[in-house]
This record gives sequence, structure tokens and C-alpha cells, in this order.
Amino acid sequence: MAQGIADQVGLSYVDEDSTWGTVPASPTLQNLRFTGESLKQDTDSVASREIRSDRQVTDFIRTGVRANGSINFELSYGTYDDFMRAGLLSAAWTSPVTVIATSAVDVTAASNKFEPHTGTWTATPAAGTWIKTSGFSETGNNGYFKVASATSGEIVVTCKNSTLANENASAASITGGAYIVNGTTTADNSFSIERKHSDIASVFEYWTGMMIPSFSMEVPANGLITGTFDFLGKREYSATATIGTGYDTATTTDVMNCIDDVDAFFINEAAYDITGFNFATNNNLRERLEVATLGAVSVGAGKFGVSGGIKAYFEDNTELDYYRDWTTTNCALSVTKSSNTYIFDWPTMKVKAGSAPATGENTDLIADMEFESYMDSAESITMRVSKFPAA
Repeated sequence: MAQGIADQVGLSYVDEDSTWGTVPASPTLQNLRFTGESLKQDTDSVASREIRSDRQVTDFIRTGVRANGSINFELSYGTYDDFMRAGLLSAAWTSPVTVIATSAVDVTAASNKFEPHTGTWTATPAAGTWIKTSGFSETGNNGYFKVASATSGEIVVTCKNSTLANENASAASITGGAYIVNGTTTADNSFSIERKHSDIASVFEYWTGMMIPSFSMEVPANGLITGTFDFLGKREYSATATIGTGYDTATTTDVMNCIDDVDAFFINEAAYDITGFNFATNNNLRERLEVATLGAVSVGAGKFGVSGGIKAYFEDNTELDYYRDWTTTNCALSVTKSSNTYIFDWPTMKVKAGSAPATGENTDLIADMEFESYMDSAESITMRVSKFPAA
């Protein structure tokens, strides 16, 4: 008798572009990299309350079902872009932009300003987005920066992981990354997910209507950048064959780690050394139920929120004073592997708890802070994820 083992389980998925809870016609499934999963169906049930003289229960009745569970991952570039988009209920990733191809650019360090030596930018990036600069002679002028303001003739930046230096007419390039932000799009953010057992012939399971109530990431002091996508959907089904017509190969980009691949962490637009970081989003998804229908007829979305934690060696009261004084601030995380970059950005947040206790002998003081992100009044978003592929 064949016995399934975890190491021969494969997961794949397809975006349900047309109808929520329905596998698209003749889909090609995307193979997915993962480290563990708990996809399943939960069933609501109730025992009959009829009273009998022999004390027995006359029936046990199913009253509802739902698909749910989680997929765990190690962060790698390009692998989870669809799920991150769905986790923010974003309409789509924007297209990257060429602010200026290799051309003469001036840098004014005192005002954190980039300017075309002559003329204007090919495209002007929006305030709040991130740009990548390259080609400058001064090393500190090359990197990733957040746009504080921009016109056709200048870009003022913030979130610098290096010190800008004056340059004149340097042959440089500036690009704006593709990005997603939290949104309200539910129609194109559900998936059909298949589990395949390579070691057991003709055994498959699949789930429909799978949306992402939350996704989270963990950045420890040493180790890999890991995370979890949680799911809520309609139904689970068994099958003897795949629901698709074939499979697209999974990505092969390298897994990102916390030692070599974290470029910078920013608090209040300044680089900040951390010993750990985590965040979790919350879409407040809910099932919508109807009489005479097994499983949800759709999924509704509530308010979007993000909470997280920041840990760092205690050096002064600056960051803990954000908590004590209830000061509005911000944070961002930049990670790069093989020149592929993600930047996770929370433009407005408050530190809602913080302390640096002396927990015992032979220990360091660790500033342990919890934050809550909310809508930035200027950018009108709570969270942004930007990406820059290797050139």
C-alpha cells in the first residue's frame, strides 16, 4: 500500500480571474515553492436535539464548510508576487519606470537632491515611491532611496542608507521600481490551489476561492527571511487528476537570508540597526453565507491593518521615546539577493508598546517595540511593497 510522504507533495495554483470559487477553464498551474502547509476544509456540524426514550442521537448534520489553512515560505525574489498582491488586495503591480537612462545627472548632498544636468527626467517618479540610482562615481550616491518630492527637474530623496556627496554631470541611471499598495480589489485576488502527491498515483486535492486574510514575515538576527500566507476560501475537493492542463516551472531565485541580504532597515527615514523584525497584515476577511448554498458565496473584506515588532540593542531613548511621546513615525525594510530587491515600506506608524528591561545577568538590553501602521495622509496608503529586478 502506497503511503504519502511530505517530501513528495507539490503545491500549485492559478489565479481565478473570472469567477470567485471556480477553477478557470483549462488552466496552466504555477508550481509553488514552500516549506510547509496546512490547507484543509473545516466543517460545521450539529447533532440532532430530538428527544428519544432510548437516549440516542438520531442524526449528525453538516451545516457548513470552509477552506482555510496556511502556506509557509522562505523569501525569494519573484516567487510570491501574486500572493503579496492578494495579501494587500492590490489591483496589480505597477510597471517599473525609467526616470532617466544613462545621462548626465547632478547631485546636491546638502538638499538630498538629484537633478538632470540639462533638460528634464524621462519620467517623474511619484512622491512616496522608491528609486534605484546607479553609475555615480561617489558610492554613496548609488542605491535605493525613497522619493520625498519630485518635479520634472529634480528629485528630493530620503531613507538614505549612505551619505550623499556632491557630483556634477555624472553619467548615471535612475529607475523607479514596480510596486503594490494596500487596496480594495477582491475580484482578481482569489486562487484555486492544488496539492499533488507525486508518490501516490491519481491522488490530488484542491481548494477554490482561496483569498489571503493575512500574510506575515519574520527577519531574525541570524537565519532566513521567512513568512506565512494564511488562506480563507470556499471548498476542498478530492480528484484523481490535476485540475490544470500543465504546470509552469517554479522560480529558481535564491532564498534571502538575514545576514547577507538585508540592505537596510529604516526608522523615521534613518538607517537603524536591528536584532529582529516582523510584521503581519490583516484584511479582516469574512465569509458570506446564503441559505441553500454549501460554503460561502463570496468573501468580504474589512479594514486593512498592519502590526509588527522591532528589536534592537538599547543605545539611547530615541526610539523608545516614539512610544513614550506617542510620536508618529515610519519604517521600511530593504532586502537584496543577486541584485534582485524588495522594499517593504510603512509610511506612517506609531510604536504602541516599548521597553528595554534588564532581564538578568550576562544579558544585553534589548529595546523591544511593537508598532501599528495606518494610513499616511500624504500617500493615502498604509503599506507598499516595491521590487527591482536585477539589470
